[in-house]
Amino acid sequence: QYKITNDLVIESIEGDPANLENATLYQNEYGFGVNSNKAYAPITDVEKISVGYGQTFYKISFDGGYNRDINVDGSAYGEFTVEPSTRLIGQVSSGSTVLDVDSTVGFGTTGELYVTYSDTTTGVVSYTSKSLTQFFGVSNLTNTILDASTVGVNTFAYGRSSLDQNEIIKVRINSVLKSINIPSNTTDLLKGGKINVTTLGVSKNNKKSNNWFYNVAPIYKVNKLELLDSSDNTYKVTLNVTSYIRSGDSVKFILSNGSEIQTSVVSVTSEKSFTVRGQGKLDLNLTYKVKRILSKGSSNIFSNIKLISTDVDNVYNKGEDYLVASPSIPNYNSQPLNTSKREVVFSGSFSGDEFEIISGGEHGFYTGDSVYYSAELVEENYIDDNGSSATRFVRG
Repeated sequence: QYKITNDLVIESIEGDPANLENATLYQNEYGFGVNSNKAYAPITDVEKISVGYGQTFYKISFDGGYNRDINVDGSAYGEFTVEPSTRLIGQVSSGSTVLDVDSTVGFGTTGELYVTYSDTTTGVVSYTSKSLTQFFGVSNLTNTILDASTVGVNTFAYGRSSLDQNEIIKVRINSVLKSINIPSNTTDLLKGGKINVTTLGVSKNNKKSNNWFYNVAPIYKVNKLELLDSSDNTYKVTLNVTSYIRSGDSVKFILSNGSEIQTSVVSVTSEKSFTVRGQGKLDLNLTYKVKRILSKGSSNIFSNIKLISTDVDNVYNKGEDYLVASPSIPNYNSQPLNTSKREVVFSGSFSGDEFEIISGGEHGFYTGDSVYYSAELVEENYIDDNGSSATRFVRG
């Protein structure tokens, strides 16, 4: 005998998912651009999944052996959908208006985020726009959120505990890998053996995918640390893999106790090694990891870009096509982007449909640029119909 089931992988938000066995799981419709449908199903089995890095997931099952009508698959009404979540890059404090994350794919253009603060309390924050790796216009952030914390859309699947009908257990439905591509030249694989996943998605090693300045925040194990100059504490860091770190980057050493020391990359000596300075004296007997810090825009003219990521977020490949995702702001090490505001103030009397504007300095315009004219408003005093003094603004 056998049983056909549909399975979901979930993570706990509130309560113990193990107590959902024989209960009904519900998912409501949700707006904000997230494709979440109404669905529910009776749960027949709950299995705990330990993934080996401190977080526990659960696999829940419900009957999938028959279809009663167009809206019912087995015993499930509707179709359950993945509730988007991502991970925070870098710690953020109360009042921050931008969140750097791994990816915002699946989230709406605007919406609400469910966050967990450093003191284990939770909250809901709103955002007004997003890029591929950032949420902007964040409001109602009332505490500190730690680096690598999970940030998810503010909606959950839920059910009543089979032990206590008054307890509501909330869970988030996750996505899982559908299949794995094992290299054809792999041998000596044994049942029950452990394997390492090299990459999620496509890994390419060519000019179209490698010749970019990626703005990512990977963590590397330090294979070797050498003191080069004790007068200014310059060290050579050697990794065991090729890194995305380049000259001028800011990185931080992560010690085994969780403490962090920030430093600057002076030069890159090879694809696996670089020199750092500015962190002070390091203990060569300790074990370190090193994490690249995301670079942000810098400009003496446009101060608001200091919150926006620079360079290239990622490159996506499908066949012969490549999609380069970038916020379109470059990073030139310590050099700010001193571009002009590209505006000219002028006055005088003009006639016709073409006239020449004389600028006292560099105007920054190019032939073919689109421009717009904004008239000056001048304050004018006048007597209104009631004989009272009044003020209005007219075009100068």
